[in-house]
Amino acid sequence: ENVVIAAGSKSRDVCRSVDFDPRVEPARGLVALHRVKSRVVEAPALLEDYGVAVAQHGEGILRVTGFFELVGHNTIVKSGRLEELLSIARRHVRRMEEAVLERVGVGFRPCTPDQLPVVGEIPGRKGLYIATGHCRLGVTLAPISGLVIANLILQRKQPLPSEVLEAMSPRRFYSS
Repeated sequence: ENVVIAAGSKSRDVCRSVDFDPRVEPARGLVALHRVKSRVVEAPALLEDYGVAVAQHGEGILRVTGFFELVGHNTIVKSGRLEELLSIARRHVRRMEEAVLERVGVGFRPCTPDQLPVVGEIPGRKGLYIATGHCRLGVTLAPISGLVIANLILQRKQPLPSEVLEAMSPRRFYSS
């Protein structure tokens, strides 16, 4: 009897069938996975000035991610953009020359115009909930968003102040 839409950057498409626009836009990020033979970085690093992150997964994979592009769900990455990402990594990771580029991909972050997530019951649709729009913090904010949705469904006390819940409410994008 309850449904939760948590479709990330595709949430806007899913919500069309229920006449609700959560105003979620996909922001594309680029990822370059490298094969390495040993530890190249000791800890994940955020090169904040560039919007680039570097992390090593085990002994074998170095991950370089970055950028924030509002280009829809476009998966075509121009070689110049990839080279820009790798150039930043080479300037800041001492042993980057040991990394062999293995795969390039993209990911889409669900972002809203006001940079706040959309979490709550969809207006006029009893039992239909949404949790999306977390942009770059999806994994970080997923647990609290899930708890908010669960508490709404179960009619329990919320873990967040009412002002925060109101700021994230889908009602802000509702036009009857």
